[in-house]
Amino acid sequence: VSFIMTINNNFDEQIIKFGEIDSNENHNDIGQSVTQKCKSCISIIRTFFSSLNSLFKWYISTI
Repeated sequence: VSFIMTINNNFDEQIIKFGEIDSNENHNDIGQSVTQKCKSCISIIRTFFSSLNSLFKWYISTI
């Protein structure tokens, strides 16, 4: 994960990086988005809604 941040009164750009190098990021084209492709988290979302659904069913059964 990385992003560009402006620093000091001259607004110089500094790249802030966390973690490993990601082939999905491009710092070479000024003015372009660093992240080139969308990433999805479908499995995380599916797990979340499955848990939420179970909790909702339990709550309805207790009313």
